[in-house]
Amino acid sequence: MAWQGRRLEQQVAWQADLEIRMHGLLDRVESMQLLTKSLVNRLESMEQLMKEQITGVECRVSHAMVSLVQRMELMEQLAKEQITRLEDHMDSFVNLESDAESLAMEIAGWATNVFNSRKEDVPQSLLQVQGVSGLPKEARATIECLSEGELGAPSANAWEFQFGGVVGMLENLRTEMGPMD
Repeated sequence: MAWQGRRLEQQVAWQADLEIRMHGLLDRVESMQLLTKSLVNRLESMEQLMKEQITGVECRVSHAMVSLVQRMELMEQLAKEQITRLEDHMDSFVNLESDAESLAMEIAGWATNVFNSRKEDVPQSLLQVQGVSGLPKEARATIECLSEGELGAPSANAWEFQFGGVVGMLENLRTEMGPMD
């Protein structure tokens, strides 16, 4: 019986030791549960904070995208306006160039007509100037020499040759530029 008594004492000691260990483990489990709940609460709080931050970022990105689209539309509109202005300037330039060519053709035609109509007037003009009253004698003598071709002075017909060169140049210009409308 003694050995049974000791055995009973050992079992009681083991049972007491087991109960102490079980209480320690239960305390640890409860501590772990509290720690786990605390971690879960922190994670949920962080999750909520991250959702709010993500929503804020999404909102800012959305506003930035809208702003960017508006700016791109404005830039496109400005570019179209610039292109329209450039096209208008190009049309004006083409019209101006065409007007300048027409004007040059008109001037060339007018000058040709004036030179051709004045060919015969050179000798007659010298005679008219020679007949002006109050003309100094030296000037009258010079005009007389020019009209008669004396003293190595060119005759009145020599002027026609010079006009012919100008007329030829003007006619070449008209030919190069094409027919007048």
